[in-house]
Amino acid sequence: MTVDAVSLVDDDVPRVWIGCLHHYAAGFLVGHWFNAIDADRVSLADVHRGSSLSHIQCEETYCLDIDNIPVSRETDPMEAALWGRLHQEAGEEWPAVCAWVRSGCHERQGDTDLPDMTAFHDRYVGRWESFAEYAETLADETGMMTDWPIEATRYFNWGSWTRDMAFDYAVVDAPGPDYGVFVFRSC
Repeated sequence: MTVDAVSLVDDDVPRVWIGCLHHYAAGFLVGHWFNAIDADRVSLADVHRGSSLSHIQCEETYCLDIDNIPVSRETDPMEAALWGRLHQEAGEEWPAVCAWVRSGCHERQGDTDLPDMTAFHDRYVGRWESFAEYAETLADETGMMTDWPIEATRYFNWGSWTRDMAFDYAVVDAPGPDYGVFVFRSC
């Protein structure tokens, strides 16, 4: 079975550039971009397709570049496929999952960089215009000031309270076009 190479487009689908390590060591870049979800099924023939170089003496491939995966390093095809499956599982929450991983506060699956999705769902509290908006909504929803005298609510320092509360959260800027912040309960 062959796996088709893909072109880069502006979406959030994780992709990897899989290359032949034998030819890379010899000074030749032989490889293609593939969807990460298919990376563990990419063969040496798939990597060499369209090149004039033979894959007969080759033994190993590696993901030498990544796109839309929230780590900053090369990876092997098996791990890349796990990222692709995670993207599929996360669906519309993928940008928030990526933000959580990039924050450095995510819980990992075993000894990988892959996030534990149960922990993600426990900690993710949404995308907000700002952390202050989240804090005020939380105060309203929990009835924090319900029994307070009017004088106390009038002089309450929202700025100080919000800054103090932020110590218990990871706040990550959201990328465009929607912007805002992703908010996670602290690690």
